[in-house]
Amino acid sequence: MFERLGVDWYLFGAQAALVRGSRRMTADVDVTVLLGGVEPTQLLMALQGEGIQARFEFDAAFVRQSRVLPLIHNKQMPVDVVLGSPGLDEYFYERAETLDVSGTTVRVPRREDLICMKLLAGRPQDLQDAESMAKVGPVDFDEVRGFIESMAEALADDSIIAILNAFLVALD
Repeated sequence: MFERLGVDWYLFGAQAALVRGSRRMTADVDVTVLLGGVEPTQLLMALQGEGIQARFEFDAAFVRQSRVLPLIHNKQMPVDVVLGSPGLDEYFYERAETLDVSGTTVRVPRREDLICMKLLAGRPQDLQDAESMAKVGPVDFDEVRGFIESMAEALADDSIIAILNAFLVALD
């Protein structure tokens, strides 16, 4: 559906973590969309033909400020569309892999990138997802460490180094 509009996208969040080996269940889907020149209202109109509606009355100011388009599929499944920005979102998109998920082609970030996303988020459920993914498949922890250290430097925030170190200790 995103392809028809010519926008790039990838699955992230708990659903992507499930694809990569996490065991946590979730009731929503998180997708990052790189709109290019497409407006959020155009995206919403295109998705309506797929059974996807806005969860609330469309508020352009909210979407612009939050960069999130809260949707619902078939009046049951919440879908949060994050409007991606240049930089990290493009980086994760470029590195994402195209996978077959139950007969549907989906772009999913690499395990290392999802672990980095989860460590940056730092919430307890995100850290559990990162730990689950790290335990089920090969992970280049040098790559994870390098990314987190570069983010800590760019953000001038050493707290994410502490989160990384605690995560690595928990894996031992």
